[in-house]
Amino acid sequence: MPVEISNSRLGNCEVCAINPAKYTCPGCEVKTCCLQCVKIHKKELECSGIRNKVKFKQIQKMNALDLQSDYLLLENATRSVDSVVNNGKGLRKANFYSMARMKIKNAANKRNIDLHYLPKSFSRHRKNSTYYHWKSDKLFWKVEWIFTEADMFSIVDERVPEEELVSNVLDKYLKFETCDLNLKKLLKPYLEADEKDILVLLKLEKYGTKAFIEVDTNDSLMENLSLQSIIEYPIFYVIFRRSSSEYNILKRDNRSLKFSNNYKGTNLLFGSVEGKPL
Repeated sequence: MPVEISNSRLGNCEVCAINPAKYTCPGCEVKTCCLQCVKIHKKELECSGIRNKVKFKQIQKMNALDLQSDYLLLENATRSVDSVVNNGKGLRKANFYSMARMKIKNAANKRNIDLHYLPKSFSRHRKNSTYYHWKSDKLFWKVEWIFTEADMFSIVDERVPEEELVSNVLDKYLKFETCDLNLKKLLKPYLEADEKDILVLLKLEKYGTKAFIEVDTNDSLMENLSLQSIIEYPIFYVIFRRSSSEYNILKRDNRSLKFSNNYKGTNLLFGSVEGKPL
């Protein structure tokens, strides 16, 4: 049976391969002939049908419509920036945090800990359970532990007292007699390892690439966080010493950050000192 040649300038439908194509998907440029074929292509290709305005396109393939689209995109971006700069409402709204969060930031700064918050829309910010008990002037940190030798298994401790020794917090994961029954299988490599072979690293947030410093597990959580930058809450990597060469481990520099207990000129709401960003 001879194959019917389509007279459509788009060719045959790329879904049914029978009828002449009538439509081109703005998102993936698949040619379709009817609504049913459009729905099938969206489902199979997981296509939204919306054109990607920032998708790369070679300059040789660009046409007048592409140039017009790019111009409108830049114009809309400029309009949004001008709106924020002119009235400042969007910026202030984005950076405003609750008074409880500001008290935590204030308390962290008193302890020489450079604490930063993410925008409120970020899940890490919403899930941050760090707490400041103002009567006793104590911080209770949310802490995340990542066990690299257990397929990057992550465990979260809620509200760890700042004066608690790191070793005491980790004992319930690294010692067989105190480890939870449900975790023993996952953490088996650590339970069978010698304590001297285990290294704890603090992830340094202020560096663009992953960098760490070694934690002294015999010191308190507060002592290990002092003079470091933290985003929301600290993240610790629990590794084997033999794997340390795979990590960018920096020496602790006690001169890297120097805070003062005097907050005059510090705007804790907007993270600036005398008008200058931290």
